[in-house]
Amino acid sequence: MNVQVDLREKTLIKVLEALCGDYGFKFAISREKLDLGDVIIRHGEEELLVIERKSLNDLALYWPHQKNSR
Repeated sequence: MNVQVDLREKTLIKVLEALCGDYGFKFAISREKLDLGDVIIRHGEEELLVIERKSLNDLALYWPHQKNSR
């Protein structure tokens, strides 16, 4: 399994590296500029999961009823 992490996610990269090093999780981490998502989990060439992280404040900006109330 390979976990691709967007280069700008520095804290997340440190957490994932700690999981591999300190806790013995077995997955490869690659750092890339991703066009879609912040994390992509792959098995071979197949994309299994694409994750886009958002804070609650960022997510609220995309919520439909929030746009109408401003």
